[in-house]
Amino acid sequence: MNSTMVATCRVMLVDDVADLRRLVRLVLERSGDFTVVAEAGDGAEAISLASEHQPDLVLLDLSMPGMDGLEALPLLREATPSATIAILSGFEESQVAASALALGAAAYLQKGLSPDALLARVREVVDGATRQGGARAAEAVGDVAATEPPRLSDADLVRIAAHDLRGPVAVIAGFGETLTASWDRLEDAERRATVGRMVTQARVLHTMCDNLLAAHLAAAGEVDVDLTVEQPAALLDRMVELLRPIAGARALTLVVPPDLPVVLVDGERLRQVLANLILNAVRFAPADEEIQLAARASVGGVVFEVADRGPGIPPADRQRVFQKDVRLSTGGSGTGLGLFICSTFVGAMGGRTWVEDRDGGGTRICCWLPSP
Repeated sequence: MNSTMVATCRVMLVDDVADLRRLVRLVLERSGDFTVVAEAGDGAEAISLASEHQPDLVLLDLSMPGMDGLEALPLLREATPSATIAILSGFEESQVAASALALGAAAYLQKGLSPDALLARVREVVDGATRQGGARAAEAVGDVAATEPPRLSDADLVRIAAHDLRGPVAVIAGFGETLTASWDRLEDAERRATVGRMVTQARVLHTMCDNLLAAHLAAAGEVDVDLTVEQPAALLDRMVELLRPIAGARALTLVVPPDLPVVLVDGERLRQVLANLILNAVRFAPADEEIQLAARASVGGVVFEVADRGPGIPPADRQRVFQKDVRLSTGGSGTGLGLFICSTFVGAMGGRTWVEDRDGGGTRICCWLPSP
């Protein structure tokens, strides 16, 4: 480490992907130069933890549920004025770096760097801030938050998809490189846990790739379905173990009453629908809240539901969320294709999709599918 840097730099990691935080923690702490003192999954949590821990360095993601990185950045400057704040994001630097730097960030780091390259860049950031006498002051900028739900062009969708894909790719590659370099120094339990995290992120990546193809088919009106008679309870039992890793650190609970009527569905398309709904809940629900997957009998069929404790969807927007070119959240990640795909696939199976409030707060997205 450069001699201008303090012996041990106290770091706070802010990213909504727990596996990515684990990877960065592993890389930094194994160097001996850094100690991770706090982790946060969104901007609001980060502000509270920054005030409590007063870290020397904050590594901040931009695209997060609730309060995103750009919204949180000036408030983090106030909460921990002596800290250096560096952005660690999957967005291309040219698109958002200027706003982040104007709001007080000291540097912009791209997700997907190798562990060695990431460590080197973080050291450069902290050494540079130390030579300059501390964190840079924030500059006044205009409101960077959109006031209306944006309509996304095809170029926007490609840009956001590229950002989202970088997250799981960075985790898989980073953990893979770490295992290769440190296999003999890791305990067996740690090796197994690391491989498990790689598998989880590979499944998330698989779902994202499925979505890109599915969105193309849906937009072109080329969705094919192979309808078979299924027992909902048995169908969901088979699916839940495949879907559980998508929920990440959040608990995924299954609520299915006995004696539900059979349904006429395409099992693979329904898996894609439920995977998208769970990913949607993960993006917007608090990290300590469970996601509930449920089914209930309804007139002429069965309603499948995914419920979360996120901020909810305003009534005026509950139809718009199922359109291809609309993304309501300016903070959370995601192309906005997931709910469009869900609605299209459910419609192809003869069903319909809608949004409800969840009792006690949050959102319930419902898909009715017919009995034969």
